[in-house]
Amino acid sequence: MRLLAYKEHILSAYQLSILSPFIINNLLPCDLFFQISPHAHKIRLNPYKSHREHTLDIGQAIDILFATDLYHMVKPLHVPSINDLHLIKHYHQRVAFYDSIQRILLVNVSIACSIRHRLKISVSVPYVLLNKSGMCRSVLI
Repeated sequence: MRLLAYKEHILSAYQLSILSPFIINNLLPCDLFFQISPHAHKIRLNPYKSHREHTLDIGQAIDILFATDLYHMVKPLHVPSINDLHLIKHYHQRVAFYDSIQRILLVNVSIACSIRHRLKISVSVPYVLLNKSGMCRSVLI
């Protein structure tokens, strides 16, 4: 390591970057809640924001439950370990969310293994229907 002196300060010629091994991107136009087993707390993720998880062991398989204010998953998404996903690089899956009267919403979940020890999960929908009329959604259908 080479150290440089500059006005009584010592500067290093190296830069250390710590990358989180697990990132979840919310590409939905609403808040996304998720819970990673075996942790009991839910994490809220604002629209179009990311969450970086530094303490998760991605060497083991992970189960994640996603939800929004109106829709939730019935069974968790099983994410294989990084060792299994490293061979695939990209993995896409459609996940079913249900509302209180069991209507289904299909959500796209993309899992990318960007570098050897990093997983990135993106949650999105293929289209968004915005109701700006002020009328109840059931009347519009």
